[in-house]
Amino acid sequence: MSRRIFSALAVLLALRATVLPFSLNRNAAHIDWRTAETEHFRFHYAKELEDAAGYIAGIAEGVYNDKIQRYNIKLPNKVEFTIRDDIFSNGWANSIENTMNIWVTDWDFPVRSTHNWLKDVVTHEFSHLVSIQSGSKLPSYIQGVVIGFQDYYNKPVQGDFATIIPFTGQPNWFAEGVAQYESERSGYDAWDSHRDMMLRVAALDNKLLPIERMETFAGISIDYEKGPYTQGFALTRFISARYGDAALIRLWAEYSRLHRQTMSGAMKRVLGKTDRQVYEEWRDETTARFAEQVKALGPQVYGQKLTSKGFYNYYPRWDHRDSGIFFASNAGRDDFRAPVRHLKLADTTKKEEERLEGVPGVRGQFDVAPDDSTFVFASARETDKNGIHKIDVYQRKALRDVPFFENKDPTEKRVTKELNAANPSYSRDGSKVVFVRAEPGLFRLCVAPVPEGRKLDPEEVKTIFPSDSLVRGKFGFNIYTPKFSPDGKRILFSYFDGETRNVGLINTDGSGFVPILARPYDERDPEWAPDGKSFFFSADSNGIYNIYRYTFDSRTIQALTNVVGGAFSPAVDSSGTKIAYINYDKDGFSLYLLKDVKPPAQPLSGAFPVHPQTADVEAMELSGKSEKYLPIPTRGILTPIVFGEQLVASNHQARNADTKWLIGASGYMNDPVLKNEIGAALLVETGKGIDYFGAHDEILSPDKESQFFLNVSNHSTAVTLSAAFARGNLTSSDTVRIRSVDGTDRDTLQTQNYALTFRDAQVSATYNLFDASAVGDEERASFVKLTGGYNWNDFNFYDL
Repeated sequence: MSRRIFSALAVLLALRATVLPFSLNRNAAHIDWRTAETEHFRFHYAKELEDAAGYIAGIAEGVYNDKIQRYNIKLPNKVEFTIRDDIFSNGWANSIENTMNIWVTDWDFPVRSTHNWLKDVVTHEFSHLVSIQSGSKLPSYIQGVVIGFQDYYNKPVQGDFATIIPFTGQPNWFAEGVAQYESERSGYDAWDSHRDMMLRVAALDNKLLPIERMETFAGISIDYEKGPYTQGFALTRFISARYGDAALIRLWAEYSRLHRQTMSGAMKRVLGKTDRQVYEEWRDETTARFAEQVKALGPQVYGQKLTSKGFYNYYPRWDHRDSGIFFASNAGRDDFRAPVRHLKLADTTKKEEERLEGVPGVRGQFDVAPDDSTFVFASARETDKNGIHKIDVYQRKALRDVPFFENKDPTEKRVTKELNAANPSYSRDGSKVVFVRAEPGLFRLCVAPVPEGRKLDPEEVKTIFPSDSLVRGKFGFNIYTPKFSPDGKRILFSYFDGETRNVGLINTDGSGFVPILARPYDERDPEWAPDGKSFFFSADSNGIYNIYRYTFDSRTIQALTNVVGGAFSPAVDSSGTKIAYINYDKDGFSLYLLKDVKPPAQPLSGAFPVHPQTADVEAMELSGKSEKYLPIPTRGILTPIVFGEQLVASNHQARNADTKWLIGASGYMNDPVLKNEIGAALLVETGKGIDYFGAHDEILSPDKESQFFLNVSNHSTAVTLSAAFARGNLTSSDTVRIRSVDGTDRDTLQTQNYALTFRDAQVSATYNLFDASAVGDEERASFVKLTGGYNWNDFNFYDL
């Protein structure tokens, strides 16, 4: 039975190892990690991210005192803050270890309006750290206690159980809602038009997620956003407005009481109502408010809905005959990965899926050539020499038959190499491509010719905007969805200047930049009219995203839709009279067709959109103040364990048996960059005295059951080095019949106690030979590891 305990300890430690982000990129051993220390933080970052790290340090120190004083808490030590960069945007805080991680590049996300990413994510994650620690029942490094019990195997009715009683365990809606709320208080986040859109559509369609679904990250990807994030933020703001801002602080304080295991209990104590009662108040008020908002909109103007499958359909592009529409769609998937498909507009008697045709190997952001012959698209399928994925622009032939065993498209051309390039778009003659490329903390606009061969000479890629002087010392300047003008001489694009998202115009040689639209709204997705005299775009001018037309000569703006959800990403046909666009409705982001392009009968009405007005941040100078990073494990988690097991009964009729209790703990320590990790666990039997050491020449006495496990791993080089040691001591007893030898035929029964002690040690070295991603609709990681190691073990048997 103790073997089960040992296995559980091994799994508990192995779970931590699975989160190390080094499985495919050879441990990122090429990175020159640096460490710089400020008053309240230790920042760890790649040397090339030093400027961004200084900006992040300024944000973190700027919000530190406000959050610490607000929650009346003292952190156990300086926060270990790791700064990374990759092909995704993310951030997380570990309140147990007092650590933070953020990724600096702001890749666009379809369910959020545009904010200053670094200001928001730093404040959001630090608010997690402070608020969750304020709600911890014991020191933050003790995450909970594991309690378990195991019946003997031949008991008629088994009664096994194992559980963890957490010391931190708040519902996700409250944790995420408070983090967003705290960032809003600092001016770095806001209840924006995207969140309002998702909540409005769900409320009016009676599809708000119940409070139970808001507590966890479950279901399809869009529910992740709608539940803990969007609804969590809305409910948190409701509690603040209805019960006072201080109620949020009191809820964390009440939750920190040792006996308090549910947020509902904390809310009943602080607010006088359970979480369900507060949720119902919020739900009813929210639904009523949105119903009034829709009444004020006036006559609604929509196009015809073309899709019902998938919650993420985006980037519509007309084919050259105007007989169909290419678009990215995640139909049949639970995440946001969206392969490109073609929808035929004729044959409307056929089912939707019968009119759809997939485009092999093309996914996400794309454009189609004017004659439909090829596609350009962004993909992260290739890696650099260090095994790190980079987003690049590729070209492929369109709508071709793919052989069953084809591994790579022979028509594919690579337009960029290791540039982190995205949002590609063709010129009208198909000879050039415009795209954006990411640098740490900002994006740049680039133009390149379509390569004649398989690859493009990097010298032919021209960066045209912004100039170094415009963005020097600034972070958060982003560029999106650039489009060539019909004559190929100008480029329209959306950009974020650190405060608002606007529409700009520039010549293809980089001269003559003009902010065409720079109003206090979120203005995005510009699309040229065929004659080049106007363009279409999406904006939240009335608090709801709609499609508008801007005319250059008159400098006038006309609304073309009036929707309840939100209208995005317009694509106009060659006649200029039909617009394919994306409309957010009850099914998510759906494809619509507006056949008659004309303004609504009356001006749009609604609420004024809210956008954060952020304060300037003074970057901290880290150059010359940093030191080489030392991967020393300093932070960890300790989990006490109490486990009971019953000795095997002597026969199947037995109803009772002696109970054996073991106590101990599991824990691990690591360094902030996760280069070195130490994990250990120990359980020992209680109730047999305190002489745990030295008997029978064993370090731990064999008459008491015990389990010990130690694992050490190092990821500092391209070769992963690991070592593990396990020792187990299992005790048991047998009933032995001793036959009489004196002829009296009187046998006796005797109990024989014994112990089995085993030891096992392993060392290994692992190296990833290569890393690649396969083509097709699914991204499949294909890698081969070279591993060598040594294993030693022995066993001893003791009569006790």
